[in-house]
Amino acid sequence: MKHTLSLLAALFLAFSVQAHAATYYVAPPPLGVDTNAGSQAAPVATLARGIAISASGDTIRLQRGGIYREGGHTITGRTLGAWGDAAVALPVLSGAKVVTGWTATVGRPGVFQATLASGTPAQVYVNGALMTLARYPDSEKSTAFIEAARPVYAVLGAKNNVRLLNHRQGHRYPAEAQTATEELLDHHLKR
Repeated sequence: MKHTLSLLAALFLAFSVQAHAATYYVAPPPLGVDTNAGSQAAPVATLARGIAISASGDTIRLQRGGIYREGGHTITGRTLGAWGDAAVALPVLSGAKVVTGWTATVGRPGVFQATLASGTPAQVYVNGALMTLARYPDSEKSTAFIEAARPVYAVLGAKNNVRLLNHRQGHRYPAEAQTATEELLDHHLKR
């Protein structure tokens, strides 16, 4: 009899916990507003708010087709899913920030610049394609090396083939690349 009562109590508690689990909905603005209740009819706008109003055992559903530019969240004890038309793409969680205010750089065709509110980007994408990350004006140290190499490249008939690309990768120079460069320079400079 004790075992039966214990089993019934455990089942009751299990069903009680499941019965109280809630589902919260998130959608990008204008449908989603963080002061909403988080229902499907009145979703919140951010995953952060969905986490804040939910509890362990709850489900948070992100609207399909939405892009949620948030990062650093810990989602413990909750189920994360999608909601909306199944024909629409799954939601995207991204730590990326949209940069606006791009302007063409005078005297440098094809070079655009924008002022960032904070931080230094590690990657830049345009229409889903990874761009080469560059700085202009570059630091004096790097610029001096590039300018010093230009006359050598000019002698070789390739003065526009020397440039600084993706400086953020550091100054690691693989041994095989160094050997190939030295052989090329030896061949052309020892004529």
